Amino acid sequence: MALADVAAHVPLDGVQVHPIRGADDAYGYRNRIEMSFGPRRWLQEGDQQAGVSQHGRFVGMHPPGRFDRVVDSPRCELVSEPMNELLGLVRGVALHPDAPPPNDVRTHEGFWRHVRLREGHHTGERLVVLFTRSPDPETPWGAGAEAWVEKVAEAVAGRAVGVVWCVEDGVADVARGEVRRVWGEATLAEELRPEGLRSARFQLSHTSFFQTNTLGAEVLYSAIGEALEAPKKGRLLDLYCGTGSIGITMADRFDEVFGIEEVESAVHDAEVNAKANGVVARYRCAKVEAALDDLGPGAHVVVDPPRAGLHPKVAKHLAQTKAKSLVYVACKPGSLGRDAAMLAEGGWRLEALWTVDLFPHTGHIEMVARFGRDEEKA
Repeated sequence: MALADVAAHVPLDGVQVHPIRGADDAYGYRNRIEMSFGPRRWLQEGDQQAGVSQHGRFVGMHPPGRFDRVVDSPRCELVSEPMNELLGLVRGVALHPDAPPPNDVRTHEGFWRHVRLREGHHTGERLVVLFTRSPDPETPWGAGAEAWVEKVAEAVAGRAVGVVWCVEDGVADVARGEVRRVWGEATLAEELRPEGLRSARFQLSHTSFFQTNTLGAEVLYSAIGEALEAPKKGRLLDLYCGTGSIGITMADRFDEVFGIEEVESAVHDAEVNAKANGVVARYRCAKVEAALDDLGPGAHVVVDPPRAGLHPKVAKHLAQTKAKSLVYVACKPGSLGRDAAMLAEGGWRLEALWTVDLFPHTGHIEMVARFGRDEEKA
């Protein structure tokens, strides 16, 4: 299906298609999980007919199409046992009958909104992030709300390097907010050890983007290294660079890495990570489409855009730029196919494809595409 999504836009005749690859573990692979609190849970039809109550205190995932219900989840099979233990400790405090109530997305009342757990697969470090509404002194629970957050921090002490408490009073049901208090560390460390590339250590804040499957990311980055082929000289442009992980692991092949990323906290993490790993790198905090003046000729380019793919201005610019090589990392094959067609108009030819099963038990995959210059069109 993934190949068909690409082939719908560009021909695959003559394209080298590598076998699908991935990490060995299909369970316990996620290094990050995020769950929502709520006063109503989703029940199967049989439970509803049996009179099981939908009301109470719950934390879990939203079922498809039901923003106002959560599937109460005491554990998740896609995270490690230590992460499930952390989840259990958080649940034990936050869902206690005497604790402040969970947020109701319909009435916008309540306290607990989301919990995010992060883990360093190689380092064993873990971070707990709690998102709540502001304690409201006008409510029966408002005066003691902070004490309950502190109880969570006490419960997970020794199992997490830190607890970050964020407050958000908006109506949107998203895990975000201003940091109110931190117990312990506000960041955790993780490592990547991709075969054939530089191993690197990364500092991650609670908002930083990082591939959710560490071992799978190592397979993915090895594929990116293959796509870049032999060690090269000059500058590597790392577009949509996040915390800088692609450029840093590829850095031994280049004289300099230059990354562009619009999320300010991610750029800060990238700068810290590059320095800590002894990598010569510069970063610019901007949307890629607003930084086209930095995409000059003569560089090697790696792009890792969001699911929507390249901004049209970026695709058009890359199509015309005289880059030495171009590697595209895609989490949505259809977006890759559409952008490949635009790149072809400027003389780029799709040469090879790698597919990585980065998210076992889901329908999502990652693709890596190598483009070469079609000399007849360049």
